[in-house]
Amino acid sequence: MKKRLCFCFLIFIACISSGTNRGFQLWNQNGIEVILNDKLSIGANEKIQYRTESGRLGLKYGDVFLHRKVLPWLDIGLSGRVLLMNEPGGWLQENRPMIYCNLKKRMGIFSVNIANRMGYRMFDLLEDHFRHRHMVTLEVNPFHLTNTFSFYMGEEAFYLLNKEHFHLFRLHSGTKIKCNNLLEMKLYYVFERLRKTNGWNPSDVLGFDMKIKF
Repeated sequence: MKKRLCFCFLIFIACISSGTNRGFQLWNQNGIEVILNDKLSIGANEKIQYRTESGRLGLKYGDVFLHRKVLPWLDIGLSGRVLLMNEPGGWLQENRPMIYCNLKKRMGIFSVNIANRMGYRMFDLLEDHFRHRHMVTLEVNPFHLTNTFSFYMGEEAFYLLNKEHFHLFRLHSGTKIKCNNLLEMKLYYVFERLRKTNGWNPSDVLGFDMKIKF
């Protein structure tokens, strides 16, 4: 059943993306999280973004994080990220410390998550600046008794504080699959709009993530 749903999801995304002049990307993120106690965990992630129009990686990064559950509805954390962007002149490196705060509320088979993150982006060749990321996600778990399969959709926006405007906007939809007590997977589609000097550049994204949690 799960394989059929994933296959139908891929066909649906391919159909809505065909015939457009938008960019197309493939994303993959792999992570590990170690639960230290009932409130504290540490972990690391690595991610790549592949652009099919150029036939090369557009971005890759790695990060580490410290996550704390303050209340059943409130999580906070610290994170550090090293990111490389594939620009026309070569790879541009960004170093970014971040803090984040997540609010969540479960209502039966529905779950709402409001995530806010502040990061300080440090470059060698560009101006350093703060950036705020805000995301609202609605998750539906139709099989809540087993808690292994859910659907989600979300809206994500990034705000540059030095230029005082939004420069990146995303709409997310996908599935989460908890394979066992250790492995979680996500299969998703993202519609992305990135602001550049010539206006907003849209892209379609297909992604597949895996996370080991113990």
